[in-house]
Amino acid sequence: MEVETQAPVTLPEPQSLNEQLEFELSKHASIALQAWATREKEEDKEILELLTLLDKKVFSMKQRSLTRASSFGNTLQSFVHNYFTQPSMVACDQASTANPAPARPPQTYAAATTASKSDSKTTRKPQTISSKPERPLRLFLWLPTEHPARHASPHAALQKLCNSLDSAVTDTIREIQHVPTGLAIRPKDAQSGEILLNKKEEIQQVIQGSNAEPEQRWAIFVIPGAIKQYMGYDGSVVTVSEQAAREEFKLQTGTMPLKLHWSRKSLHGFYLGSYRRE
Repeated sequence: MEVETQAPVTLPEPQSLNEQLEFELSKHASIALQAWATREKEEDKEILELLTLLDKKVFSMKQRSLTRASSFGNTLQSFVHNYFTQPSMVACDQASTANPAPARPPQTYAAATTASKSDSKTTRKPQTISSKPERPLRLFLWLPTEHPARHASPHAALQKLCNSLDSAVTDTIREIQHVPTGLAIRPKDAQSGEILLNKKEEIQQVIQGSNAEPEQRWAIFVIPGAIKQYMGYDGSVVTVSEQAAREEFKLQTGTMPLKLHWSRKSLHGFYLGSYRRE
C-alpha cells in the first residue's frame, strides 16, 4: 500500500519585522501540521491493513453463502465511509461507546482493608520537576536591504556597540545573529533583555538606519476536525468564512486569534490559531 507523502512547505523569506514574526509562527505551524499529518497517516495505514483483512474474510463468507455475510459487509462499508469522512466525530463516539469502563466486582471488607494498607505503604510524595527556564526575548534590529550590517559579520556590529555604549549595556549581550530581517541581539537573561529594551534608542543611533523592536512570543492552538465547506439545506455548498472560523476558535479556546491558518490537507483539516503570549 502506498502512502501519499507531502513535500515540506517552503516559506518565503520575510522582509520586515512583522513578516519575521509571521515567518517564525508559520514555521512552527508547518512543523505542527506535518507532525500531525504523519501521525495520522501511520494510524490510517494500520486501520487500512485491518480493514483489508476484514474485507477478505467477508468475501470468503459470501463465497460460502453464509446468511449474514452480506449484511455485515454493508455495515462495515458504512462504518468505513463515516470514519474517513468524519474522523473527529467518529473517534469521539467510538471512544465513548466502544470502550466502556470495566465492571468492578463487589469488594469484601477484608479485601478493602488489605488494599488500603498496600496503598499506604506504596504512596510516595509527588516529585517536583523544575521546568527549564524560558529563553530571554531577543531585540530585533530591522535593517534595509542594502544596509552594510546585513553583509558584515555580527561580531562587527557587536564591536561597534561596545565602542559606543556603556559597558553596563554591552555586558548584557550574549550574542548577535543574522536573521532575515536584519540582526537579532540575544541577551544573557531576562533582566539583561529589559536593559537592552530600555536602551533601544541608543542602539538605533549606533546602528544607524535600524529599527529596534522586541521579540514577541506566540501561543499556538490546533483544532483538528475543522471543516472548510458543508452542504446546506438547499443542497448548495457553503464555504466557512474566516470570521466564522475565528468565532469557532474563540468558542473552543476562549481567545480570539490574531492569526488563523487553514489546513491544506483536506476539507476536514485544522483551525490553527495564535495570539501573542504575555
